[in-house]
Amino acid sequence: MSADKSPLIWWKEHALEYPLLAQMVRDIFSIPSMSAEVERLFSSTKHMLPGHRSSLLEDGIEAAECIRSWFKAEIISI
Repeated sequence: MSADKSPLIWWKEHALEYPLLAQMVRDIFSIPSMSAEVERLFSSTKHMLPGHRSSLLEDGIEAAECIRSWFKAEIISI
């Protein structure tokens, strides 16, 4: 594949040779890249989990992030 050719074009040209892989590539490339909102979520979770709190379980982290998000969106209040 030449450097100026898009990977999608290459897969389109070779779809008959590798039909399952070509479909997988189309599926994967159709996923949009991460948004800034997701980046902010990871950043806020990092602030919530300093080294001494790293033993929180996955469900507890998820619940805390949901509550923070709902509070910020004024869905719930304290």
